[in-house]
Amino acid sequence: MNKGKTILIFTIFILSCILVILVAYSAAKNRNVNPIEIVKKAVLPVSGDRQPFIDVADATQEIKQEFEMLWATDFKGNRINGWNRAGEKVWEQNMGSPPIPPRSYNTATEYVTIAPNGNLIVGDGDGMMVQELDRGTHDLVWQYGVKDIQGYSDKLIHQPDKPYKISDHEVLINDGNNRRVIIVDQNTDQIIWQYGETLKMSAKPGFLKGNTSVVPINNATQFVITDTLQKKIIIVDRETKQIVWEWEKPDAKWLQHV
Repeated sequence: MNKGKTILIFTIFILSCILVILVAYSAAKNRNVNPIEIVKKAVLPVSGDRQPFIDVADATQEIKQEFEMLWATDFKGNRINGWNRAGEKVWEQNMGSPPIPPRSYNTATEYVTIAPNGNLIVGDGDGMMVQELDRGTHDLVWQYGVKDIQGYSDKLIHQPDKPYKISDHEVLINDGNNRRVIIVDQNTDQIIWQYGETLKMSAKPGFLKGNTSVVPINNATQFVITDTLQKKIIIVDRETKQIVWEWEKPDAKWLQHV
């Protein structure tokens, strides 16, 4: 082996060791364990009953493989349930009973998502309301829309679908029958962003015809919108309101939640 090849192999070895140490340090910092132990598991041969360290995704915490809570709405039961990993129901709220005030009783609880602060964001499509519940006290802390009143102005919505809280004060709502997707500022209850023209149906860019759902992606800088009447799914950039990606299925019957 000539001198050049020897230097190359030695350089690759050193760089590999540095990479292993960096990964180990990152994992150890997150797990509060000794990084040397992680390095040993990563590079030493397997012996005895010790298992090899091969879960790189787990070591860098790029993928969270275990859930803490599972949340679901009981549509006909008009309630929200929460289960832990052991399958035990540890949280429940009937959305037609205290501490929910009567003026905010749900007609049929259909959607729930988790806010960044851990609270529950609830969508009552038939009741025309989007709500935030304090996860600890079960209290209603915010509501947009008026119970059973359809509309498009004066803080009214019409058939909202699954809502998402995308910051500490912004809620993303698919306002289906008003043909728009909106962001509401919880501090002012004002619409601060909108895609689609209110009550106007069109296949032109900037309009919607049959929007059935919206999902925030890329830290809420873009939104995935499902338009079932156009038989397509689009991704809209929040800042520019431009369609940056779309997928169409001409033979689709009813595109729903993506």
